[in-house]
Amino acid sequence: MNLSYSKLKSLDWIIIVILGLLAFLYFFLVPNFAKRLYMDVSSLNTVAAKIYKEELKTVQIENDFVGQTFICNYPNLSRIDVILSSPENSYRELIFHLKTSADDKKDLTTIHISTHNVINGSYYHINFPTQKNSMGRKYYFCLEGLRGKIPSVLEPPGIKYLENNPYSNGEMYVNDKELEDCDLIFRTYFIR
Repeated sequence: MNLSYSKLKSLDWIIIVILGLLAFLYFFLVPNFAKRLYMDVSSLNTVAAKIYKEELKTVQIENDFVGQTFICNYPNLSRIDVILSSPENSYRELIFHLKTSADDKKDLTTIHISTHNVINGSYYHINFPTQKNSMGRKYYFCLEGLRGKIPSVLEPPGIKYLENNPYSNGEMYVNDKELEDCDLIFRTYFIR
């Protein structure tokens, strides 16, 4: 009887240690891995309402830079969605740039995008390293068409925008020139 009692006692200790490890994992490690992505609805502002009322315009990204400035309302900016159009069976490469302003020469991040992965006319998700101190800061993102890498027989990809200044906290640019009263259709996301 003593032997079975000592085995039960050691089994109790094993259970206690396992429960302690599980509690440690739950309270200290899981919160770091369970970060969630949230959309900043203010980046849609009045754009979402106008999308259904106005016809979307497309500016083609051939050998151009097409971009938008915006103000981030939350810390930890980590994704921007844009609506891209791409001809069927077209394979082109675009470069996404995130900067602090339209005239800044230094990129905060650069992402290569293949139009092969684009579903024509739908939001394309561009994930990038988290910008921790993004709250209240103005940013500029743009898509660049690769010069000299595009066969002239293929229609270049495009990005959707609206006229009548639907997003009042930023401006749309084409080749470093502001387009008056136009804004790209975009959504911003942050990690909480």
